[in-house]
Amino acid sequence: MNQRTDLHRKAGAPQILALYIGAATIILTGIALAAVSFLSGMYFSVLGSPVHGAVFGTVVAFLGMRYWLSVRRLAGQVESDGSSFSLKNLFGQKQSQ
Repeated sequence: MNQRTDLHRKAGAPQILALYIGAATIILTGIALAAVSFLSGMYFSVLGSPVHGAVFGTVVAFLGMRYWLSVRRLAGQVESDGSSFSLKNLFGQKQSQ
């Protein structure tokens, strides 16, 4: 492995770290909402029906975990040997008929 390839891999590290921090924040926020709602008995009105806040907290924590796993998969793809940046990845390719 040459030095340029090593630099290319480490170039995405701050962005991946920021995504991990965002996912951890979502998870912790969901857990905190569930805990506070459970302890205080907080309810939210959804379509006229009361729904316990712990349900929302659990859903937020679950979605944060899914996001964490997606970031982990993305980090694995970025670190693979065959990965490189290309503008073709950003724009959809026209399909010929």
